[in-house]
Amino acid sequence: MRLPVPSSSYAVLIGTSTYRNLAGLPAVRHNLDDLAAVLTDPGLGGLSADHCVVVPDPAGIRTVYRELQRHAARATDTLIVYFAGHGLTGPRNDLFLSLTDTDTCELPVSALAYDLVRDVIRDSPARNRVVILDCCFSGRAAGDMAGEGAIQGQMGIEGTYVLAATSANAVALAPPGARHTAFTGELLELLRTGVPEGPELLTFGTIYRHLLHTMTSRGLPLPRQRGTGTADHLALTRNPAHVPAELAPVLLPVVPVPAVRDGEVATASAEVTGNAETPTAPLEPPAAPDTTSTEVQVAATPVPATQDSEIAAPPAEATGDTETPTALGETLAAVGATGTKVQVPVAPVPATQDDEIATAPTQATTGNTQTPTAPHEPLTAPGTTGTDVVVPATPIPATQDSEIATASAQATGSAERSA
Repeated sequence: MRLPVPSSSYAVLIGTSTYRNLAGLPAVRHNLDDLAAVLTDPGLGGLSADHCVVVPDPAGIRTVYRELQRHAARATDTLIVYFAGHGLTGPRNDLFLSLTDTDTCELPVSALAYDLVRDVIRDSPARNRVVILDCCFSGRAAGDMAGEGAIQGQMGIEGTYVLAATSANAVALAPPGARHTAFTGELLELLRTGVPEGPELLTFGTIYRHLLHTMTSRGLPLPRQRGTGTADHLALTRNPAHVPAELAPVLLPVVPVPAVRDGEVATASAEVTGNAETPTAPLEPPAAPDTTSTEVQVAATPVPATQDSEIAAPPAEATGDTETPTALGETLAAVGATGTKVQVPVAPVPATQDDEIATAPTQATTGNTQTPTAPHEPLTAPGTTGTDVVVPATPIPATQDSEIATASAQATGSAERSA
């Protein structure tokens, strides 16, 4: 499977669009121009312009014969002969290719007999000889009439391939107003767009199969082919729809993503993006509430983890006006006498039993203490005017229920004497 060698191959494109005695076929001229453009396109056919000869509207047999003979003799690799126009049949059912001055009453001397074309092709030194006919009754050149030995002999040249637009007895179509005739239009469309997922080169065998499928689906006359040797493996053009293996997309296996917890996802998201917002710290102290008089500042230390039952008790036995704290380790603000500012650092509260926690806050706070809403927040309360007393708080050891009550009373008395 290969393309014709450009330097030693020739294409001769013949077409008749105007007639003196037959109906005109204006689409034929477009056939010639556009097929020549495909064959000389470096990305498709690759022939040089001087190796692709166009013979439009020849007036007589001699003109066509001379062009065919000259280029057939020069071709050593591939010779391609194309004809589009009216096809006519003679008295012995032989095929004639009509020219500008063809007269149906004088076919032997006014039209080009296909026998003459076959003789020129036969004498060419080209290794591959290709004939493409887009005309009525063109199937006769392909020898598809069983029992018609004379017609079959019209094609019998070793190493030759014939592609015909119709069967032996069918007419070819040239839709009014169309740019191309039906057969050549489909051929050009195939050569220009290619065969998706097809081979790199469009051989004549591939071209025929796709034309047969397309024209059958569209209700057009069906093409015919016949080849000898390995001519059907010769390519006419490259396949423009072909994707080289090295450029084809590669499908990579999908790697499963392991399941993660909600906390892990949030952390990973913050680490990946440079502009990620920092989540609010769980222990960030909010602003302290404003007071109208002197303050009592209590520095709170972390409260160790306790059991569920231990947490529920502390608010119950705090001072009389104390509100229930909302989290472990919250700083308690005590309200003292008017005008006095007392700073009391609170030591860590060790783990206790349920009934121990309920009594402990009473020993460490004053009567008008308010509970803050966030951990470690300094709280203020009115005290005695003009006096600042700093009272260090000592850790409260784990005690039984009766011991907590006594400790609370002792601590309260000491605070009063100090004031």
